[in-house]
Amino acid sequence: MNGFSTLSSRAAWLDEDDIDTDAIYPARFLMVLERSGLEEHLFKDRRFRPDGTPDPDFIFNQPDYEDASILVAGRNFGSGSSREHAVWALRGHGIRCVIAQGFSEIFYANCIRNGVLPIIATDEQAEAALQDAKALETFCINLETREVSSASATWTFDIDDMDQQALQNGWDDSERILNLHRPDIERFETSHRASQPWLFLDETTS
Repeated sequence: MNGFSTLSSRAAWLDEDDIDTDAIYPARFLMVLERSGLEEHLFKDRRFRPDGTPDPDFIFNQPDYEDASILVAGRNFGSGSSREHAVWALRGHGIRCVIAQGFSEIFYANCIRNGVLPIIATDEQAEAALQDAKALETFCINLETREVSSASATWTFDIDDMDQQALQNGWDDSERILNLHRPDIERFETSHRASQPWLFLDETTS
């Protein structure tokens, strides 16, 4: 997973509250087992008309926002089921940061473990971000200084220190544990092998 410290992009926008994971990634596509390629089904029922052609009114189909790596939304983004596919699809589409006035707890955690930065904005910050997104302004996200800059304002956001470190380094959950607790893991392995050597006989005789 690629990490990042800064992000500069226009922001696509969805001026709505309570966008749930079924809207982001419809349940009928959950049988897919791979994480890659899921962007094909991202907002499937909104991006495409019943005949399968792209709906030009949907934000992701508009040329000005095709390369946006930031999404601005309203309250309670990612509510509903815990399906991680929703974040995989957003990431596959190129979204690396979502600015909203709130996220479901599981969706927020899924974003972190999949390299997508979830930023919680106040009402005032969210409104400014929405207007700048609509005006095609460029956003600059600095994960190191925890700052969002756009035409209207510069403001800071909160993030857990370890979540920030994981996003900057591109660590998934396993890599995060290994990199943050490697001395403890090695100490345990040494102690475990010394106290119960018969568990490792296959290694010594092979």
